[in-house]
Amino acid sequence: MLADRPAFPWVGTELPLSRRGPFRHERARLVADLALDQGPAVEFTVDTGTSMSCLSTFEPAAGTARRTPSDECSNFKDHSTACRATLPSLSGGGLRAATAPVLLVDRPHDLFDSTNLFGMTWMAGLALAHDVAGDRWRFVPGGSIPPRVGWIEIRMEAPALPVVRLEGPRGESVFALIDTGAPSSLAERGVPCGPYRLLDGTRRLALNIRATETAPWKNLDPGGRHVTVWIGLADLETRAWVMDFSTGIWSIDPAEAVVARRVPGR
Repeated sequence: MLADRPAFPWVGTELPLSRRGPFRHERARLVADLALDQGPAVEFTVDTGTSMSCLSTFEPAAGTARRTPSDECSNFKDHSTACRATLPSLSGGGLRAATAPVLLVDRPHDLFDSTNLFGMTWMAGLALAHDVAGDRWRFVPGGSIPPRVGWIEIRMEAPALPVVRLEGPRGESVFALIDTGAPSSLAERGVPCGPYRLLDGTRRLALNIRATETAPWKNLDPGGRHVTVWIGLADLETRAWVMDFSTGIWSIDPAEAVVARRVPGR
């Protein structure tokens, strides 16, 4: 992830986000609509589980990108190629930015298997906020939402590193990646799919996570943390919160929060 890099600078107020998806999965993705170099809006899947931000070369807006002098390219999924570039400008809602790093990927985009990705390279200086009422999602500049009295504060492993510790079904401590690119929560192969709990330092329960499926990946270690659980949209949408990537603080509405009891012997 990007814990050791400076945050990408945005200016302005906020960028509203939408929930969309492919046929019969209309809310499976969290989406940002961004205009590139003052052109028409392009759909990006907001994915906290991805480091780089990506743009399909099939998008007309990809023609505004400036490739790096070395034209540095690498392999991407499905045997496609990704080349490093910069976009002259990004704008959406009340947020805008310039000279945005991006990977140009030679495969088309759709919401079943997204190519256009709003990844952590663009998120590191932002906060992602969710309100349960109306299921409202938005980006705001990091630090722009004051701390909310009484809300539970969870520390990520570092700023711009959306990894937290969970308590597993047997009371074990595991690392989890906050993954807005996943419709539901996942567990690594060989790891129980049962319930997990996000607790603060006083053992108040901040969020219940139910990993219902097995992840297609194994041995992922963002920031040197071996992640075995991915917290997806189905669990994230249940509570109001502010996830500030600039500070590494995830503030969660304490509604229905309780003190988690330790089972004797654990």
